[in-house]
Amino acid sequence: MTSDLPTDDQATALFLMEAGELCQQFEEGLLLLTRETNPLDLQKIARIARAIYQGAGQVGLVDLQLLALGLGSLLEGYEEDPDRETVVSDLLHHFCDSLQWSSIVHRSTPDRVEGTNRREFVLNALVPKALEIVKLILAQPLQAKTQRQLLQQQIQWIQWWSNSLDLAELKTIAEATLSAIAAFPHAANAIATVALAGFQVANGATLQRLSASEPELAQSSKARSTEPQVTDFLERSSAAALDLSQHLAGLARHAIFCVATQSIAEIVLPQPDQRLHRDGQEYLRWQDRLLVLHRFVDLWPPRGTAVLGRENAPPEELILVLRHEPQPLALALEVERLIVEPELPLGQPDGFTFTPHRCRYGWTCLEGGAWIEVVDVNGLLQSRPLPDLPAIDFDRAVPLVAKYERRAVLSGSSVFAAPPAKTTPKTILVVDDSKTVREILSATLQEAGYRVMQAKDGQEAIAHLQQQPEIHLTISDLEMSNLNGFEFLRQRLQDERWSRIPVLILSSHTSDEYRQLARKLGAADYLTIPYDSSTLLETVKHLIQNI
Repeated sequence: MTSDLPTDDQATALFLMEAGELCQQFEEGLLLLTRETNPLDLQKIARIARAIYQGAGQVGLVDLQLLALGLGSLLEGYEEDPDRETVVSDLLHHFCDSLQWSSIVHRSTPDRVEGTNRREFVLNALVPKALEIVKLILAQPLQAKTQRQLLQQQIQWIQWWSNSLDLAELKTIAEATLSAIAAFPHAANAIATVALAGFQVANGATLQRLSASEPELAQSSKARSTEPQVTDFLERSSAAALDLSQHLAGLARHAIFCVATQSIAEIVLPQPDQRLHRDGQEYLRWQDRLLVLHRFVDLWPPRGTAVLGRENAPPEELILVLRHEPQPLALALEVERLIVEPELPLGQPDGFTFTPHRCRYGWTCLEGGAWIEVVDVNGLLQSRPLPDLPAIDFDRAVPLVAKYERRAVLSGSSVFAAPPAKTTPKTILVVDDSKTVREILSATLQEAGYRVMQAKDGQEAIAHLQQQPEIHLTISDLEMSNLNGFEFLRQRLQDERWSRIPVLILSSHTSDEYRQLARKLGAADYLTIPYDSSTLLETVKHLIQNI
């Protein structure tokens, strides 16, 4: 394995060999389930998923852990809703494929996977498979909590591989998406839909850069220009279809926009403090500057009064930061839906003559027979003079924002909300002998706004309690050396200060005997692995509030 992946020691090799066999058994069991739902078969493949999760955790293969968690989440609801078994079955097959492909990469030599470059394999096979799973999750009527959990796991999976192989653009989008879902869980589907387009753009751009830098990869990939292509409008209007392989396209209700992927610097999921109004103009905070925020609806106004779109379904706002001279600009798009088909058929309404426009690719016919313009956004930005607005120095903009915030608070304006009162984050001690489990749990808690400390066993946990009086909650495993979970529960009762700190047991043991013993020794609650992140966070919040 490469130096940035877990060490390919004997334990890892043995697990990967076992994982291949377990995946084969899982597929066989799944085929039996598709013919007839049998509780025994269901329990068997659930045990297989759990075994993969625990084994991957022991050797630090977080990507396989996340996929196994997804299998577990889907299996939980498999028997509860017979009408959705086909949906769940399809997803289970995709997850199993992804598990097998991932294990192939881990079993391969340091830089090659079956004759191909490791990054090429991940970008051409693994990431598209993850995005395919995301599309299927979004398209199916799963329970909201399960749907959100599966989306987060797939994005965490992409984030892990992005970290491992230094895929900066994919990593940035994954981190921003996870933060946005954590902040706005009710909008997880909308956020994931926007992120899906971003991942596709970033994946293509990364492959293109690899094509230029690695000759072997260049032979297997089409060379693409680094600049957006502006085609003559006569050539466009004569085309029967528009190739979308190098475009981000979507329905903006009054038109279909097409943006060259090479011109996109970033797809932004803006936080409230990233947007600023000044003298009637809106700006976007991006990196170390403030960018003028333009709106597609202003640059290409609707032709006529009809507005396309679903009833009672407001469009999602998508903001693109585009490479533009003399400086980047931000473009806000009100997106009804993104278009992921490989090409868009072009035509012209019968009996209708339109004036040629160099920024219009043509017209396309949507469902229901409605014709709509297809607009070249890059050509539009190059040909149309944009408002001559003064640039804003970022350093000077900070006090400007503060001034606007104070004015908004005093006047009751809704442009800026009053800044929330600062609160000290609660501290949680995570105790587990598996570093991987500690890191995954810590990341989940930190995303939710908690401060996290770690201990590898009960003895180290007691030392933390002695030195750190601000700990508000302890989450502990049971099976540990140097003072296991039960022993830790007993010992903490010897000090009144420690006994007031609630302990949540998080264990793979599911028997009632373990639960009863833990509660008799003072455990405040008991959850089992694999766990649901939302349930975990709800339990943590409840325990801390009741201190």
